[in-house]
Amino acid sequence: MERNIKTQAVVIRSLKKDSGAKFVTLFSRDLGLIRATLYGSAGKKSASKASQFSYGEFLLYHNPVKGSYTISEENCAFIAENIKRDLSATYTASYFAEVIEIFKTDDYEQTYSLLTASLKALDTNVGSYRKVLIDFTWCLLKNNGVSADLRYCPNCDRALSRDEILHYSSSLSSPVCQDCADTDAIVLLPGARRYLIYTLQMSFEEAQTVELYSSGAGVISSFLLNWVKTISPYPIKSLQAGVI
Repeated sequence: MERNIKTQAVVIRSLKKDSGAKFVTLFSRDLGLIRATLYGSAGKKSASKASQFSYGEFLLYHNPVKGSYTISEENCAFIAENIKRDLSATYTASYFAEVIEIFKTDDYEQTYSLLTASLKALDTNVGSYRKVLIDFTWCLLKNNGVSADLRYCPNCDRALSRDEILHYSSSLSSPVCQDCADTDAIVLLPGARRYLIYTLQMSFEEAQTVELYSSGAGVISSFLLNWVKTISPYPIKSLQAGVI
């Protein structure tokens, strides 16, 4: 691998140390998750600030002996100015970053495109954070092969009626009909289910154009977040405060 690497990446995490250096987690379009160090270089015009949730082109120095990366420069294409001014949007973006780390994927291009599109949409309209969260999560589940058709019960294969309420099976980690469910803690109402069925084959950008009322957004986001929590191998810290 080349020692000097240019890559498009999103800043997932950025932690400043007492020394002035930053420990930065990037999600790269080419390389996936990268842990890198940014040393203080405030005097340089081209110096990176590695602001959390920003994205752009990074110049990285790779030390093949230590297996480490250092950020040399960043040409920032996006800075999350509006996200950081809004509590709900900040927690939503933190959730995006956290689940990208948890649900690892080999399709870096697809994940990078979803993450950058979601951050941009969230920053453009922080008041619609639940709609952005829903479309991001639904696409993430689809991309990772853990979504469901929602028209059939995956356990008994029965076709579900249009107005049927979906429940959940912890053993299958999937929505199921009421007869096959083992918990009543996670339910999906008919109107909310129709939205997810309608957007099942859509990209994030396409799903964003589909209108969704705020009452429905609350129901769907609650369902999806509970689903994600059941399949996550770790607690999702950004959800524990109950802000989103």
